[in-house]
Amino acid sequence: MGRKVFPNLFRINYYPKYKSFYKPPFTFTKFNNYILNIQLNLEILNFFQQREDNYLILDIKIINLTSNIIIIYLIIPDTKIKIESNLNKNLFNTCILLKKNLYKKYNNKINIFFELIFSKNVYKYTNYIWFIITKLLKQQISIRSIFKNLILDFDKLQQNQNNKIIGFKLKVSGRINGSELAKQEIFKFGSLPLQTIIYDINYTNKKLKTKFGILGIKLWLFIF
Repeated sequence: MGRKVFPNLFRINYYPKYKSFYKPPFTFTKFNNYILNIQLNLEILNFFQQREDNYLILDIKIINLTSNIIIIYLIIPDTKIKIESNLNKNLFNTCILLKKNLYKKYNNKINIFFELIFSKNVYKYTNYIWFIITKLLKQQISIRSIFKNLILDFDKLQQNQNNKIIGFKLKVSGRINGSELAKQEIFKFGSLPLQTIIYDINYTNKKLKTKFGILGIKLWLFIF
């Protein structure tokens, strides 16, 4: 028998990870407007998720002030951190494209505003760690060396910041580094309590396309 792992659904009561919020003066005048607003929020999230390879976003928060006014907060890495300039250009172009598509669909009845939030604590988000891993895997660097470099970065950050990374787990499956047969490699650092629902554990499951095939990457991050 394998170990039982609680999914994220059981953690919602303790650590809700909502992407969209409703703040005053927002009011639900009709039930149909409420359904349309939920559909609009899902369209925005799916639009960014389908284009994740073109830019780097740590997190997204959608705030609905009214049924027609929506503010989208995009959390991105701080400019002092060395990130490719093309990623910021692609992010700007995707925001413009999203506005055009929604204006055409809803006949210019929706006002969308974007606001960027720069975060220095980038290792707090699994999207940034996934971005580093995928970038190094495309350069055909071994996973063990990638994992060792991540642990060294974690140790440096813990000395300067309040949030401490207590546990981290990396699982990669597929034709790693062009191997003939598909295999699975798991690396773990620190403690990772998956049996409890009290602690907040960030989890990401994504795919990476390489010239040898598709790699499945899973990340667990425990910050206290």
